[in-house]
Amino acid sequence: MTSPKVCLTTLVALVVVACVVASSSGARRAPGGSPFTNSGVSLAGVTSSAVAWGDYDSDGRLDFVITGADSSKNPVARLYHNNGDGTFSVDSQANLTPLYDGAVAWGDYDSDGRLDLLIAGAINPHTAATTLYHNNGDGTFTPALNLPGVSGGSLAWGDYNSDGRPDILLTGFLLGSSASTPPVARIYRNNGGGSFTDIQANLTGVCYNSSAAWGDYDSDGKLDIVLTGYTGSKEIAKVYHNQGGGTFVDIHAHLIGVSGGCAVWGDYNSDGRLDLLLTGAHGDQQISRVYRGGGNGVFKDIQAHLAGFIWSSGGWGDYNSDGRPDILLTGVHGYANLVRVTKVYRSSGYGNLSAFSDIKAHLAGVEQGAAAWGDYNSDGRLDFLLAGNTGHGFVSRLYRNTSANANHAPGASANLTSVVTGNQVKLSWESATDSKTPSAGLSYNVRVGKTPGGSQVLSPAALPNGRRLLPELGNAQERRSLTLTGLHGGTYYWSVQAIDSSFAGSAFAAEQTFTVVSLPVLPG
Repeated sequence: MTSPKVCLTTLVALVVVACVVASSSGARRAPGGSPFTNSGVSLAGVTSSAVAWGDYDSDGRLDFVITGADSSKNPVARLYHNNGDGTFSVDSQANLTPLYDGAVAWGDYDSDGRLDLLIAGAINPHTAATTLYHNNGDGTFTPALNLPGVSGGSLAWGDYNSDGRPDILLTGFLLGSSASTPPVARIYRNNGGGSFTDIQANLTGVCYNSSAAWGDYDSDGKLDIVLTGYTGSKEIAKVYHNQGGGTFVDIHAHLIGVSGGCAVWGDYNSDGRLDLLLTGAHGDQQISRVYRGGGNGVFKDIQAHLAGFIWSSGGWGDYNSDGRPDILLTGVHGYANLVRVTKVYRSSGYGNLSAFSDIKAHLAGVEQGAAAWGDYNSDGRLDFLLAGNTGHGFVSRLYRNTSANANHAPGASANLTSVVTGNQVKLSWESATDSKTPSAGLSYNVRVGKTPGGSQVLSPAALPNGRRLLPELGNAQERRSLTLTGLHGGTYYWSVQAIDSSFAGSAFAAEQTFTVVSLPVLPG
């Protein structure tokens, strides 16, 4: 599929058919020995979709949000509450603006312990919106910030400047602008108090189902960026190194440029260095590649022999609880006959082994869709959410994982230490252990508060018992230390938890404290 020569976002021609939606009468039997079965949960079928898991009410159960366009071409944005009995109900109080062709991302921007929601996308073919919704804690959300409206883009939270406040990475096309207006890629610094500032990071703008993600590829304690999409003239895939001080530099990582796909950080070989899953279109080619990261800015294609995908979505997750991250992919595949497929690839080894095997899961294939791992029923097995266009209708399906083996959370870290220098602190801890995931493949999640058990300075997106609010890497990623800057004088309380390749969190380690001494004000 050849990329268009301009970044225009229009709603895909929608065929008005009855949406093929899972019946609420119960889960369907998985065919052919597949470990995944249609849960039977009735959801709104959408295309040009985005999905994201997040426990927004902190009840220990993962909820999710879906955006997209339904079969009547109406935009949709729905928040589904997990009732804890295998059913989900629409939270009608959320009051989200309906959008399609966009992105969604959960994050606690104000460190109040509740997940807030960032949504971007098209309201209609001429208007887009990007809105940060504050979680009020009672099932309602209040618009707290409006950023430039983008479609065909991506959103990601990450603390690039180590001040404890998550910042925003945004890409896409400024819908309503002229065809000559270039797409954007911007970083908005979280100033605290609900305000954000564009830091003018000079990233290459991308659209056409662009993808962007934070990841500390060189483990220097500063979050870097991977960026893919269409610039208006070509497809790109760039890695930007965080130099500190708000400066990001293209390292020329020699990745194949793609659009209409995804770029996802993960550690497939559990060596403690981030690798990349990359999919999308490169001219007429369909691309799905795994790049092994060496920790030094060198990324090597491991020849994983995955089916090429366009209009695709996917991610890493250990579905069979063997400690090795597997791959979920959905999109369009083929040349003479384009087909919509959804595949799960099982990882077969560590080290430099590149063996990923298609498990023939017999799943609904979609394009213009989205897919995301998450253990919705808390049984220790990663399930996943899928939405998109099957070619016969639009679906949103929740697939339940029926694998024989359940995952067990890792053990807690030990020997927590802190070193205070002026108004900054370096927090360190020993590696945790897990029955399946190698210690080097664990990520870590830190909380820092001003009161015992608090997280007013750095939110961990986890409950006090360790249960995760988000199925993703921890805020320290795979490092065993984290530095915070700009601290005020006083005593701080902190702890850390380990997270395995199925995104299960350990208990938090025994809480520690450190003290920052207020510097005296010199007379003028």
